[in-house]
Amino acid sequence: MMLTTREIHAKRALALLGTDRFTSFIRFVQGDTDCIAVRLMSEKLSAGSDIYEIFLTGEEFGFTLSSTPIEENLFQIEFGCQAGPLAGDGGEWKVQYNPDGSVSKVVPGSMWIA
Repeated sequence: MMLTTREIHAKRALALLGTDRFTSFIRFVQGDTDCIAVRLMSEKLSAGSDIYEIFLTGEEFGFTLSSTPIEENLFQIEFGCQAGPLAGDGGEWKVQYNPDGSVSKVVPGSMWIA
């Protein structure tokens, strides 16, 4: 199966962050953001959906994720959901993790909506 560019970025980000840290990030920001993508992801995770199944759909549009390490346990995370060519939302956050993978601090950056 050939992965889309969206899926390649998400797979790399999940390999870098790990699913536990990604889930901790979503849970941490879900009450502090107006980002619909965060709410939708939180709902899917609460319903028991597998993170890889959520991201790796074989479709051009869907949840987007990329992550860049800044320093140990500090990452720049870009996350969103693109429902169509001109529909979706997302944002970027600097996320500091504790050594156990829990989130210790989040600094929101720019947000986008289409």
